[in-house]
Amino acid sequence: MSNHETEEKLDALHANTKGCLTRHQRRMNSSHKCSHMDHARLKAETAGNSHHAAEDIYKHPRYDSICTGPNKATFKSAARLTKKGIFPPNYAIEITDGFRKVRPKAKDWDPCVGENFRHFTKPYWHNSHHIVPNGVLATAILEASKKDQRLSYLIKSGLLKAGYNLNARLNMIILPMEKEVAAALMLPRHLVGGEGGTNEKKEYFSHKDYSTRIADKVKAVIDEYANILTKDPPEDHDRKPSELSKAKLERISKTVYTLLLAAGSDRKGDPLSSVDV
Repeated sequence: MSNHETEEKLDALHANTKGCLTRHQRRMNSSHKCSHMDHARLKAETAGNSHHAAEDIYKHPRYDSICTGPNKATFKSAARLTKKGIFPPNYAIEITDGFRKVRPKAKDWDPCVGENFRHFTKPYWHNSHHIVPNGVLATAILEASKKDQRLSYLIKSGLLKAGYNLNARLNMIILPMEKEVAAALMLPRHLVGGEGGTNEKKEYFSHKDYSTRIADKVKAVIDEYANILTKDPPEDHDRKPSELSKAKLERISKTVYTLLLAAGSDRKGDPLSSVDV
């Protein structure tokens, strides 16, 4: 099978199954399987799991410590100055010096209020974080297929047929970029940014340490699946191995989600890179 034929078949499976293996849509609508930002928002608006209601995570009085006090908050912003100006541009709660912020009133930051979580700076700068990152899954499949390139197609097609969706609510969590906001919500913040502590490197685009820890878990699942596929002729396999691999990947998301909530409660405002998952 040529690369072109392989891509065509994978595209067809992507279109005709519930599966999606990559981060390629940002914000479309809540019913679109690939819209990870919308799925993250919906998870923030509804129950996260049986032990932690997401509406309690993001809802007042969770962030009451930021609401109280003087009219202006004094914590330093995660926004940064670039050659093109402040990023994020037009950050909604920035004051002119870029360091002081207007405190929210009770319920201002709640899910379902106004445009909250429908833009990455509302109600505060945040990220729709993939618990199993896109790059981690892609790398695990690539490495498992080094000895036999056919395995890449077989693994991807199997996961798509099983309905594994990297962008599903199960694999999403909204994380603040601001240290103080994360601390108030008892969540990890997404990146270190420029505020790294002792032995912490600046982090503006990715979370290498976190991804490395997740990679070990994902690699184990994908390698196991690849080994199953190499034991017998691929055409002799039913969907059970792929469904098992899907379940194991989803279990990683569920387990790590719980660990992130627990870490946020214990180490308020610490970045993902410091969380032991």
